[in-house]
Amino acid sequence: MAASAAAARPTPRLDGLPVELLARIALYAGRRKQFHRTISWEKGDPADLLALRSACRACVAAVRLAARDHAVVEYLSIRPGMGSHGGSDGKAIEAKGRVFGSGCRHLRVFTNHCNNNPSADILAALRSFVVSTRGRLLKLYVTPMPYSIGRDFALELCRASPQLKELTLRFSEVDTITGEDIDEFCAELSGLCPLLEHVELGNANYNPIIGIGEAESYAKHFPNTKRLNFGGEPVRYAAIEETVRACTRADEVDLSECTVRPALMDVLLRTPLRGRLKKMDFYSETEISLHTVLQCARGFELLTHLSLPDEFAAGLDFYRSLVQARPTLKSLELGWNCEVDDACLQVLCDSLSLEHLSLTAENSLSPAAIDTILQSRSAQTLRSLMVYETPVLTSTNMLRLVGGCPLIVEVNWYQNDGLSSATEEDDFDAINRLLKSRGGKEMSFY
Repeated sequence: MAASAAAARPTPRLDGLPVELLARIALYAGRRKQFHRTISWEKGDPADLLALRSACRACVAAVRLAARDHAVVEYLSIRPGMGSHGGSDGKAIEAKGRVFGSGCRHLRVFTNHCNNNPSADILAALRSFVVSTRGRLLKLYVTPMPYSIGRDFALELCRASPQLKELTLRFSEVDTITGEDIDEFCAELSGLCPLLEHVELGNANYNPIIGIGEAESYAKHFPNTKRLNFGGEPVRYAAIEETVRACTRADEVDLSECTVRPALMDVLLRTPLRGRLKKMDFYSETEISLHTVLQCARGFELLTHLSLPDEFAAGLDFYRSLVQARPTLKSLELGWNCEVDDACLQVLCDSLSLEHLSLTAENSLSPAAIDTILQSRSAQTLRSLMVYETPVLTSTNMLRLVGGCPLIVEVNWYQNDGLSSATEEDDFDAINRLLKSRGGKEMSFY
């Protein structure tokens, strides 16, 4: 009965609505609800916008108008050669640009489905797509293509993107490329996109394009660089000092997976970074001595964020020395299985006013660590918490932490224990209610 009554009702005529109103409606199309354990670069499904576009003639103009500021098309990816599974031929790429280009701010182009060597038609379509962003593109990522083709192609895309702030390019066939070639290329890039804050040039294996970290080579061409990234064992000290002098806005250094000698720290501490560095990362398999970490903590006067390497074998005395060397640390990321026990955690949380804490596979912590945090000085200052594979931090204990730390508004959590139980789901819901009541977002699972 209800079905027949619904069928008898007249179908709404969208053509009769003003385009501006339809555009407002279109802003809600395609948005994805945040489900538990859902991870996505994209913020929704543009296919819903395409469906609305085909509903009536007025919707065509409405979707084009809405696309300028629609969260769903802010991030877009293109996979030439992937066929019906998300890829595009030249005409489809151009059409996608005409409809969604004006709203795209972050574009990722994956060339692996066309053997990292896109045809001339595909290259022309990609140029057309970038032009359709009307110069509003902020981030661009392009996976490998031969340097002989990709160099000039990248310059064309950058010429159409003067507001670009982040650029990542991967090239194949780079065996004959020299440092001088890269310097010339980067000088042109900098002129076309003077706002660039992050530039990463790599080969097909995701290594630095000429085997040297950007802070020792081409970063000097981009004065707005905020983060100096190193690789391998940095020893080109004169080049490093030149980069620091050129990149006057840099206040972060990433030495992840590097071999960090005391001499390198001496060099960095005699540059202007000494008085402006705020963040130092020694992620993953960084090789560095306890003494050099403490040298870093003592020397950089504005340091507030520090991340430590994986399996970092440091005892209680080290952490006591660390908090004495830099009592103003606000953010601390403890590396994978770095042997922090309850006593070490107590020193850190009692001595520092931490706003962010990251615990990754910290198997030495006991259940008492929860009370250690809750009864510490940092319990009143913590705003974000990231936990990965740390057994004592179950969903129930995470709820205790979030409930007992009144400023926490951001939680990232992962525990590889299979599907969520009903108890875990209840805990997640309770955590999310707390976060949202404080103005935060739902917890993320990574």
